[in-house]
Amino acid sequence: MVGLGLNVFAVPEGIPNATYLAKAKGMGDALSIDRWQNFLHQLDKEFSTTCHQAIRDHLNECQRRELLKALNANPHLNTPILEMGAQGDLITKNGKIPWYDI
Repeated sequence: MVGLGLNVFAVPEGIPNATYLAKAKGMGDALSIDRWQNFLHQLDKEFSTTCHQAIRDHLNECQRRELLKALNANPHLNTPILEMGAQGDLITKNGKIPWYDI
């Protein structure tokens, strides 16, 4: 279970140092209730899709490609990852790193 808390349009009472997203610099009128609801709807769809994918025992080619791209974008990565296996194992020039050792 994951909990997510975010002050969007106002701060909770009794917390003087709290801020909220609509007040953030550059937000101006960009954040409306309709846009926020659309965001939440899309977030719900993404969570639902991810939950269904999480019960699978392998990653498809597209998922592996996207994860590989994201992992290799890490500026602190010492050895580039050449490939990702269907189970999530990482392949580098130094060999295979099983997913359970990551």
